[in-house]
Amino acid sequence: MKGIILIKDQTQGKDFFEIDLSTLEKNGQSIEELFEMIISESRKAEGGLSWVELKKHIQGRPKV
Repeated sequence: MKGIILIKDQTQGKDFFEIDLSTLEKNGQSIEELFEMIISESRKAEGGLSWVELKKHIQGRPKV
């Protein structure tokens, strides 16, 4: 993505982002949209439940 640089710290195993805010403004994106995209991409590998599986999981639980 233009305007973003990923920096990896090999010694501590951490990733950092450098964000050029002027580039984001030129593309009409907000910082919130950027963070949503980053979080979404980072969670792709996580397991999830389909709607059907979720309904089965919560059926029979008492309503709050």
